[in-house]
Amino acid sequence: MKYLRFALTLISTLMVICVFSAGCANQVEIYPKEQGKKIDLLIITHKEFFEDAQKLARFKTKNGIPAAVVTTSHIEKNFEGKDLPEKMRELVREYHRRKKIKYLLLLGDEKLVPVRYVYCPFEGVVPGREREREKARRGNPLEYERYYVPSDLYFANLSDNWDINRNGIYGEITGNLLEGGYSHDISVGRIPAKSARDLKPVIEKIMDYRKPGEERYLLIEALKDMGQILKGYDFSKRLRSIFQGWEGKILREGKITPSEVIREINSGNYSVVVGITHGFPFGLVVNSIKRLKSLQSRGISPQDEKNVLEACRDIRYSKWYEKELSEAVLDSEKVKNLRNKTPFFFLGFGCVISAFDYEPDYSITEALVMQEGGAISACGMSRDFFSFTRDDYKAALEKTGGLHFEIGEDVLENFINKKMTFGDALARAIDEYTVRNSSLMKNSDQRRVVLGMTLIGDPSI
Repeated sequence: MKYLRFALTLISTLMVICVFSAGCANQVEIYPKEQGKKIDLLIITHKEFFEDAQKLARFKTKNGIPAAVVTTSHIEKNFEGKDLPEKMRELVREYHRRKKIKYLLLLGDEKLVPVRYVYCPFEGVVPGREREREKARRGNPLEYERYYVPSDLYFANLSDNWDINRNGIYGEITGNLLEGGYSHDISVGRIPAKSARDLKPVIEKIMDYRKPGEERYLLIEALKDMGQILKGYDFSKRLRSIFQGWEGKILREGKITPSEVIREINSGNYSVVVGITHGFPFGLVVNSIKRLKSLQSRGISPQDEKNVLEACRDIRYSKWYEKELSEAVLDSEKVKNLRNKTPFFFLGFGCVISAFDYEPDYSITEALVMQEGGAISACGMSRDFFSFTRDDYKAALEKTGGLHFEIGEDVLENFINKKMTFGDALARAIDEYTVRNSSLMKNSDQRRVVLGMTLIGDPSI
């Protein structure tokens, strides 16, 4: 009997420990444990970032934006789907249905909080068989980029089916059938932190952010060839009409140096910075048609895997680019010299500047956000927004350059004059463009712009 009482006592103690442990586990998986009827902001994060995410959620809730946090490990265990992105989307749909969320913040890079790669080959690239695409995905990431775009729009468009035939290839077009869609049910942004150490200054920056008293903008205009190609297109003139009443400054191609850009941002107290440049993952760059033709005459193509895409994955990319193509106006290393006290909103018009899945360094827009100074939010393309061979650069840019700029203008109009958050401004701009131009959305290069426009930062600011 003595041993029986001891055994019963031990079992009861263990049961209490198990219940307590389960409760602790739930606390590490979801915040708050008891959630109200309304949640405006849902944060999905990795368990490594839970403490910081919880801190941000408390701050948001206190300041009028009820927020909740759910970890990827909880989603993995409790939701059905083919893979983690599909399970994440099911969670978002549930929160949208029951809690009426407006915003989704993905807190972590694509390895910690995965992205959906949407099938959208460059226009003119002959689609390979499913087996070939899968082989490209696993064995050759450079070839994979010809077919797929990393797109967080997958988590914002909740009403459309992104894999109708259930073959694991999302966003295909088969005949008249389009998988997925372009309308936003919610606004989405991503803070692509690779570590808790990287995340902390970003969280502090969001919590400390105050709108500056005076409204000023900076335009970095280093795309002289755009006006030539798009028949006299003058973005700076259009920009001034959007920023009516604002004080602004324009830095133009031929007079821009990286040190000048850094110095101007540090001293200018700007609310918004706009970069009209060519781009590669780690830099905003100048690259005129004349320079391109010079390179192409030597057999170097901007789409050549050996010359560009491999370099994009190399930490020495910025040095390579300055030597082989042109001078970087601003790159991921140089932005570490930013000391501006007022973080700005950044909108960039260069290819691949928001490639948040490139390694090992942060892309240029990530680098702008992932530090104490720099930007509070940044918007740009996660991939090239059009494809071209050595001879058809001008034709390709004519087809898609206008799209990129039209959406960008609408983002600024929505943000500046309609007083939307940056996330809502981007979502509305894409929604309205695709409705106006629905017939164009079967063109792969047009779709790449819509799928690739990415917000790095909190969509609710």
